[in-house]
Amino acid sequence: VYIDVTNPGGSTTRYTHSNRFDATEGQLLRTDTYSGAAGSTLMRSVVNTYANPTGGPWPSSYGADPQDRNNLIQTEELAPLGQRQIQQNGDTYTWHANAFNDYAQVTDATRSNSISGEPSIEEATTYLNDTNTWVLGLPETVTNVGTGEQEVSNIYNTSSNISGIDLLTSRARFGETLMTYTWNGAGQLASFTDGDNHTTTLGNYYRGIPQAIGYPDGTSESLSVDDFGDITSITDQAGHTTQYSYDALGRVTQITYPYDSSIDSASWYPKTFSYSYVTGAERGVAAGHWRETVTQGASTDTTYYDAELRPVLNDTSNGNTDITTAKAYDWRGLTTFASYPVSGSPALSSVTSGTHSTYDALGRLTQSQQDSELGTLTTAMAYLSGAREQVTDPKGNVTTTTYQVFDQPSYGGVLEVQAPDGVTQTVTRDVYGNPTSITQSGSYGTETDSVTKTLVYDSFHRLCRTTEPETGSTVLAYDGANNIAWSANGLSLTGTGCDQDQVAAAAETTRTYDVMNRVLTIQSPSGTQSTVYTYDALGRVHTAASGIATQAYAYNSLGLVTGESLAVASSGYTWALGYSYDAYGHLASMNYPAGTGTSETVSYAPDAWGRPTQVGSYATGVSYFPDGQLQGFTFASGTSYLADENTRHLTRNFTYGVGSTLAVSEDLAYDADGNLTSVNDLVDGTRSKTFGYDALNRLTNASAPNLYGTESYTYDPVNNLRTRLSGGATYTYNYDASNKLTSITQGASTVDSFGYDVRGNEITRNGATLTFDAKNQLTSVPGVATYAYDAEGRRVEKQLTSASYPT
Repeated sequence: VYIDVTNPGGSTTRYTHSNRFDATEGQLLRTDTYSGAAGSTLMRSVVNTYANPTGGPWPSSYGADPQDRNNLIQTEELAPLGQRQIQQNGDTYTWHANAFNDYAQVTDATRSNSISGEPSIEEATTYLNDTNTWVLGLPETVTNVGTGEQEVSNIYNTSSNISGIDLLTSRARFGETLMTYTWNGAGQLASFTDGDNHTTTLGNYYRGIPQAIGYPDGTSESLSVDDFGDITSITDQAGHTTQYSYDALGRVTQITYPYDSSIDSASWYPKTFSYSYVTGAERGVAAGHWRETVTQGASTDTTYYDAELRPVLNDTSNGNTDITTAKAYDWRGLTTFASYPVSGSPALSSVTSGTHSTYDALGRLTQSQQDSELGTLTTAMAYLSGAREQVTDPKGNVTTTTYQVFDQPSYGGVLEVQAPDGVTQTVTRDVYGNPTSITQSGSYGTETDSVTKTLVYDSFHRLCRTTEPETGSTVLAYDGANNIAWSANGLSLTGTGCDQDQVAAAAETTRTYDVMNRVLTIQSPSGTQSTVYTYDALGRVHTAASGIATQAYAYNSLGLVTGESLAVASSGYTWALGYSYDAYGHLASMNYPAGTGTSETVSYAPDAWGRPTQVGSYATGVSYFPDGQLQGFTFASGTSYLADENTRHLTRNFTYGVGSTLAVSEDLAYDADGNLTSVNDLVDGTRSKTFGYDALNRLTNASAPNLYGTESYTYDPVNNLRTRLSGGATYTYNYDASNKLTSITQGASTVDSFGYDVRGNEITRNGATLTFDAKNQLTSVPGVATYAYDAEGRRVEKQLTSASYPT
């Protein structure tokens, strides 16, 4: 017997149930989804098959039904699901139970499909079934039958002498213990400990919420919980308290942020929330809707919800400017329209420009239409057999992607991408979805080009090695908490495994961590500066010392940086930056070094949304588009900048000038994929340009008749630039077997030649030598200059060979 459900979108779902007088009576046998009415295009079928109620290891009867007129086979016997088959896009996906235990729980199952080349996996599961407490079905282990690997292992406390019986005490993956747990007498989590024995404690529970949290570094966090189980305050490890208020329904009504003497008001603006049920229509939203208003200072954010509590209209205001966005949904809650931001507070029906989405009966996106200055730009999606998705972009370019699947259709793990211009990307994966190789290939003239990156995993399935043709192998090792303990790059290894034993200790970059798993030191190979970090109570970087540079940071109660300094030991100089904030937490000003012993403060005068309205006296009158992009400002010299946007909110024109005199004014145009296609110089035409692109959106030609003339470019399938035609001359870019550029030639002449180190850094160019360290930082150009860097890899010093002092 079946039931047809016609969905609001016009599709139909048919549910077929068994009406046989046996163990399957009332059980769902199949679910069929049609694109329209029943009998139209069948999109998906799910067929369920149930196990023989008397053919398994479970009891043939579970007691006796006192009502003998019932279907006793149904009420007294078990018929668990034995197989589920999904048919979709011509493919069949199968989940099959190979074995059950005494409780009719699946102990062995295979996940597979009918697609050629796709993997299958068989997994065995064991359970904790504690009949002393009748806690049943807790998963203990999941084992890959084909490899013998234990994917999951959970250990429970089953001792009747210990409180918290049948609670999880240990969790492991592929044999590696990830976390252990302890519980208090009430069965509440008391602590959890990672693989490096770092323990976090929880206590003082109220209404099921821990009010005391102790961290491995000795710091603590405290919470206050009211009688309704709502958190009313949180005090962090630095002693900063954030407070929360609620209404009678348990909805947040106010957040009060920690006191802070660093701002003029000594307190941040609180954030308040109000909720209103509106019986009449407003702003085009139908009667009987909810309105939520969030207020902070002069800033308000108002959201209107439809009858299903989906946000359909949103207004934000900074006290002077309003910006509105709108959304629409289908019957499943999928977004069918998302508007561009618009100025003002228009009615919902007036907000019509944006992106429109269409879905099929299975909820898959089939079409995305973007309103634009070129008209409607359509991106179409089609779903093909073989777990493939085909995407056609607005310019008609087609990309087909194949995904890894097992017993369910999925569009997650990519296996192959067939891109335009004959480019193919291939990803091999293990049965756990980890990529083991990534190849990009295709033809270029008579050549067949390809580049492959390989990835290797250790016995715990952690990435332990990557190999790329340009840079060789990078090897990783881990500590017990899965932090990277050491790494080494630019290696040439002979094996195909992790090969950590082939790495010399001198080549390793080692890392140490504190008990919070924060990096304390990075010890680089000889010749490269090492780095040492310290942290504040909240885990934010306090100092970072690397080579000759030491950085220090200070923070306010919101965690915003208030001070930053850079000390360079070789010069003895310290540069300090100061940051101040308004009561919203927006950057209000910065204090810069301005010469010997002096500094300069630059004010930004942010609005209630945090957007700067000035940059000191250097730029004033700063304005913005509704999407937040810069619209205009005036330099201190009196020169003004003004921009305009097109329908897609891409810059259509920008102009610099004083009064009616234009210094620069250029119109910009774009193709359907958003690539810049032309620049029209409105002043004298000198800077006018046009651009062309291939199906992969790579630049193929550029023309600027009044500047550099016309150039054209070609690429190989691995995205290397191969030729450049400029000024009537053809320049050829030549690559070696490891995909590194070795020379640029013009005819029989070599224009440029290049050499590289084992990590892929360019170390010679036309005879000039460059030196890089193990962090791939340029440290010297012999005979020219040497360079030094801070902990973040930013250059902090340059010492010219010809100069006495560094810069």
